[in-house]
Amino acid sequence: MINLDSTILLVAGGLLAVIIALGIWLAVVQRRMSRLESQYRRLMSGVDGDTLEQALDHILSRVEETLAGLATLEASDRERERTLRSSVQHVGMLRFNPFDDTGGDLSFAVALADADGNGLVLCNLHARGEARLYAKPLAQWRSPYPLSDEETEAVNRARTGRATAEEE
Repeated sequence: MINLDSTILLVAGGLLAVIIALGIWLAVVQRRMSRLESQYRRLMSGVDGDTLEQALDHILSRVEETLAGLATLEASDRERERTLRSSVQHVGMLRFNPFDDTGGDLSFAVALADADGNGLVLCNLHARGEARLYAKPLAQWRSPYPLSDEETEAVNRARTGRATAEEE
């Protein structure tokens, strides 16, 4: 009989240990579940009381607005690039003295051109009693009119990005 009683005690003790272990495990699982549930509630309620679906809809509409704004900016950028390409981007200037009886390098040649070399060359010839200004068109860095050496140098300076002799 002692043998049966001790066996029952051993089985009861083992079952008690299993019940205690299951109780601890249940407490740990319950704690994790509570944390997950609170995180889920926070996620679903959102910051402003919105649900997750409402928050995602709001974000999606903001993304769509941003994409529409980006398309507008890209179109505007392309238009600005076209405008900029035809604006004056290259300038070359040369001061010189064309006549022996005048000094001070009061005469000048200026080349103004866009990105493709289209523009004009202005040449001012200063003499003792007068000054004359000549304008010649440029198309792809060439003029249909003959250019003087000074005008050619102004065009070369504009083309290479050296606006004046001081930049050499």
